[in-house]
Amino acid sequence: MKDGTNTIQIVDTARGPVNFDYEQSDDGVLYSSMALAVEKQRDGQYLLIVREISQYGEKTEKGYMVFTVSANGILNEDSTAYFGEGEIDETIFAQDINEDGKVVKGSISRTDRSDLAAKKGSDDKGIIEKFSDVAQSEIYTLPTITKSDDQDASSSESGKVTMFVERAGQGKSEIGLDIKVVDSHSELKSAKIAKDAGVTGITPLSGVMDFTVTISDPKKYGTIISMAWIVPEGTTNPIYMKQDMASGEFFDFKFNNETREGYIYDNDTNTLTVHIRDNGRYDEDPTLGIVRDPAVLYEGVAESSSDSDGDGIVDSLDYDDDGDGVTDDLEQLAGGDPTNAQDTQTTETYLQGLGLSYSILASAAELGKQDVKKNPSLYGLELYTAEEKNDAVEAARAIVNVSARVDLGPGGLVTPGFTVLGQQKKMLIRAVGPKLGDLGVDSPMTNPTMTVFKARWDGNPPDVVAVIDDWKSDNDNVSEIVSAMESTGAFPLEPAEAFQGRPFMTDDTTSAAALLTLDIGVYTVQVSSADGGTGEVLVEVYEVTE
Repeated sequence: MKDGTNTIQIVDTARGPVNFDYEQSDDGVLYSSMALAVEKQRDGQYLLIVREISQYGEKTEKGYMVFTVSANGILNEDSTAYFGEGEIDETIFAQDINEDGKVVKGSISRTDRSDLAAKKGSDDKGIIEKFSDVAQSEIYTLPTITKSDDQDASSSESGKVTMFVERAGQGKSEIGLDIKVVDSHSELKSAKIAKDAGVTGITPLSGVMDFTVTISDPKKYGTIISMAWIVPEGTTNPIYMKQDMASGEFFDFKFNNETREGYIYDNDTNTLTVHIRDNGRYDEDPTLGIVRDPAVLYEGVAESSSDSDGDGIVDSLDYDDDGDGVTDDLEQLAGGDPTNAQDTQTTETYLQGLGLSYSILASAAELGKQDVKKNPSLYGLELYTAEEKNDAVEAARAIVNVSARVDLGPGGLVTPGFTVLGQQKKMLIRAVGPKLGDLGVDSPMTNPTMTVFKARWDGNPPDVVAVIDDWKSDNDNVSEIVSAMESTGAFPLEPAEAFQGRPFMTDDTTSAAALLTLDIGVYTVQVSSADGGTGEVLVEVYEVTE
């Protein structure tokens, strides 16, 4: 945008430079977007108005978005407002924005439309009784909508959608929730959203929503929040279409087993649960503790994420993209292709190297599933929300601390191993010698060195991930390593007047330590003496989660 002689690039902090001007055609529908005007405000910021047009034959639909842009060009998506033809305050821009020959103040924003507005509370006593104990926020009710051939209409006959933020954990802290329905639907809008997401045969359940979740407890910042949507009984395959504010396009926000974000639908309870991480990839608000998510609910034929094995928990066992009977996580771990049904031998070869087979793992999983389904009360599953169950599965995969203490003789070495499952993890790995003296060890190794390997399953030697001798001189992230030691509870290598009630004054600079981000795989840590010495060494592996 231009301000006098100055040209300012508009930038989205998460995605880079933004271009609002485009035109494209798909299946006879013409879509176009254009930035129309910019007005500087008294505080030095700018208001930018963008027009979107959809055309199909004689049908034309126009919508407007107003953005706030900082003095140096940073786009503030949190302030985005949506308007229809007669709703724009054109006097702000001193221009005839909608080209009707007049400059008028306009009437209302679409966020004020009473026929589609979200309302606090619920008239359904059954909903209140059932969900008040699991709701961590206020409960909202939204009307579902139906679409006639040429206009939108709210429909009480279609039922209502109930929405709230689910309780995460046994405690209950206050969560703020604000929902605005910023746009309705038309045939053209539905066609555009379907085109964006690459799906067909969908019908809208809700208006286009823009909601914000505010987390009051700083300890919960950066965590995944879970929003429950109770859809009308009989709804088939609900789809959560999420809007990317940088591009304006919608996409099917299916659950991702690695990031633990996306939506999961429980057909038995008519509950669609959406998981989004605060300040994560899909949070449209950069402020820590505030989660913003523009989206719309659809009903359609698209496949929803589900508990496909029927064990009551959506986890990695529910994902087998190529249908070969081997879960995606295991295929990735073995170095196989989760989309190729012909490479099962890769996984079998990997498991044979561990003394296992897939049939053994499958049998164990089936026995566990049958036990859980037969005795749900024994496992207390009915006491927990879907998110709590998924958190438990994720926690069960976590490596808390793997360690081995060995007395090495001349030329000796020790090679403990560990496995990273589920998703990429940050790991603190140490081979400690001199500092063991503070723990009462008589003959600690004076200069241990370590090499971290990642196993390969293609017949080639393992990959070398890191070689560390002296932890301070061989790393450029020493302060991060020290912080990781503190957060995991590992004893310090630097001098400390007291640790767990005893003095720790040895300044250990010759032990080996590294803070590494590791992909899914099997790893080993080979430890020996760097100078041919002998003595006791402690090898430790911690998962760093803070």
